[in-house]
Amino acid sequence: MISRWTLNGLHPRRVTDFRSDVGPVMSYIQRTHGVLMICMYGILYYDERTASLSHAGPGVTIFDKQVSVRKGIANRQGNLFIGSSGRGLFVMRKGNHELESVTDGNPRFNLSAANVNDIYQDRDGNLWVSCYKKGIYLISHKATPFRAVSFADKGVRLGSSVSSIAADGKGGVWCVVQKAGIYHFSADGTVSGRVSAAESPNTLWRSADGHYWLGTENALWSYDPNTGARSCKLQVQGWGINAITDAGRGILAVSNFGKGLLLYNSEFSINL
Repeated sequence: MISRWTLNGLHPRRVTDFRSDVGPVMSYIQRTHGVLMICMYGILYYDERTASLSHAGPGVTIFDKQVSVRKGIANRQGNLFIGSSGRGLFVMRKGNHELESVTDGNPRFNLSAANVNDIYQDRDGNLWVSCYKKGIYLISHKATPFRAVSFADKGVRLGSSVSSIAADGKGGVWCVVQKAGIYHFSADGTVSGRVSAAESPNTLWRSADGHYWLGTENALWSYDPNTGARSCKLQVQGWGINAITDAGRGILAVSNFGKGLLLYNSEFSINL
C-alpha cells in the first residue's frame, strides 16, 4: 500500500491510499509533474496533474520474486541506477525503458552478482555503490573507471553490510556498517578508523546545510561524524529508523520501519 498525504500546514488533511502490485516503495525520485517510485519488483509513476498511479513504462515487473530492488537513484543526466539483491547494479537510460546490467570486467569483483544496498552520486558525478559483505564499489569517471575498495583489505571488521552512505563535502563519503559502526572513505580509497557513534546505527543523512542526522534502532540523533559528538532528539518504537529526508521548512521526514512515517521539526525539536 502507498499513501499520499495532503497536509494542512504540518498536519495531515487527507490521506489517499494506492495499491501496489510490484511490492513496497524502496526509493522516491521527484519529477517535474510527479514522483517516480522504485519498488521492490517494478517502477510506478504518480502523476500529480491527474492524481493517478500507473506503471512507468511497458513492463509490469523488473525482476521475479527471487530477486528484488534495494535502491534507486537518478543521476544528473537523468539516467536511473537501480541496485538489486543478487543481480548487481542496473541502469535505465533517459528516454527508454530497457534495463542494462552495469558490468566492468573486473576479475577481483563481480558487480553483476552483488547485493547492492545503497547508491550515492558525489559532486564529481562518481557513483559509490555499497554491496552486502563486499564493501564499497566506486564507479569513477577517471582513467580507471571501476574500482572496488574492501573494508577487509583495510583491516576493518565488516558487520552485515554497508547500509548507508553520506557525503563528507570534500569528495569522500561516510559509510554506516551495520553492527560495526561508521567509517570514512576518502576519494583515494583510504579508510579512516571507526568514529564514535550511537549504538546500532542504521542510516546517516546529510542535509543541504551540511548537518548530519543519524538513525538507529530506537532513536534519531543530531550527529557530527568528524568528532563523534551527538545529541538524541527523538526516541522511537519499531524496528529502526532506516531513512531520513528533508520535508521543507525545517521538517524532517523520518521512516520508522514497521511503524510508518514521522515528521520531526528540527528547529523546535517537536515530533509532529
